[in-house]
Amino acid sequence: MQRMIYAYDVEFNSSRGKGVKVPTNFLDDLADVMEQVCKYKKSRKKEDFLAEKKIMYINNVTYDKTQKVLELVFISARYGLVRSVMNTKTFFNRGPLKNRPDGDLEKTHVTLKFLEDNHALGLVESNRDGIGWGKIIYYINMFVDKYHKSKKDMYYYTIKHKNMVSEDFLKSLEMLDRIKVVTLTMDQEDVGVSETKAFAGINDISGDVDIVLKPTGRGKGIRQNTVKDFYNKYNDKSLKIKRITVEGDRETKDPLVFDTERMKQKYPVEVLEESNGEVKSFDIFREMRTLCRYY
Repeated sequence: MQRMIYAYDVEFNSSRGKGVKVPTNFLDDLADVMEQVCKYKKSRKKEDFLAEKKIMYINNVTYDKTQKVLELVFISARYGLVRSVMNTKTFFNRGPLKNRPDGDLEKTHVTLKFLEDNHALGLVESNRDGIGWGKIIYYINMFVDKYHKSKKDMYYYTIKHKNMVSEDFLKSLEMLDRIKVVTLTMDQEDVGVSETKAFAGINDISGDVDIVLKPTGRGKGIRQNTVKDFYNKYNDKSLKIKRITVEGDRETKDPLVFDTERMKQKYPVEVLEESNGEVKSFDIFREMRTLCRYY
């Protein structure tokens, strides 16, 4: 069976505050936290996303300290859906076989490979019925915070992430005859403008700031090399850009809009499957290990 693996740039950020300590190695600490959380009773390590009627929890942790590779398996299930079950060959209606609290168990596999400068490569299996990357990062950050608060050891940090961008971004750039607008989306904390920082911490306002760049004059365009420079900064982390959005016209004058969010780096892989149609964990982790070698 084929599975898609998406790649992310993961950054460990030590929290600010008096007495806050920085782990000697972030991935070592994260592995220790996840191993401890994995031992909790399911009711204690479960997170319930009520709006989506979906629960998740960490189910398995494997850490290769020598290679700095952390492998995580998350379990999730969507509940609240009760439908009649029909045999798609005989069309026999078996009636509702689930109650509202019941949900189909799904696995989602994640690999974190520690790189340098407190960054890691994040690889996640794309499973439409499983759990998404954003919720996984939310879950990890929540339990890192809970664990260290319970220990009172002052090790507080958060994980941020952004997409690794496919070369399709540059291919789309070449299709443009004129670049009309480039928008850089950044976090308020990373923008050195006092006016934007005044809005930080307001719950009903997004923490993102859009910097809109326009040509120097009417009828002119932004150079492709300028956008490529931003693209390189996005990838080499020299500027903390969360998303780049490009708007322009093709030679046919048709408009084209694309961004780094929709052009994620992804790898299709062929993996073995269980009798119930699930991915064999050892096989998809083997594929992820292979991908780690390229970073």
